[in-house]
Amino acid sequence: MKMLKKVSTKGITVIVAIHDLNLALRYADQFLLLKEGRIIAMGDERVISEQNLQALYDVEVQKVDVEGQSYILPLLD
Repeated sequence: MKMLKKVSTKGITVIVAIHDLNLALRYADQFLLLKEGRIIAMGDERVISEQNLQALYDVEVQKVDVEGQSYILPLLD
């Protein structure tokens, strides 16, 4: 991921399909959320919201910031 981020700073667009949201939040600057082939949301980090993720995965999550880095935490029943 570090190598891809470095390549993207040279004006090259990099598209990565990833399911690890915390890793995506660490490296990506744009997001596209898909469910069953349909777009749920697209844009910057703000689309990785608790509401969008609940709609996408049907699970409650909490988005927290630690020292300027966002993390997604699943909430247990």
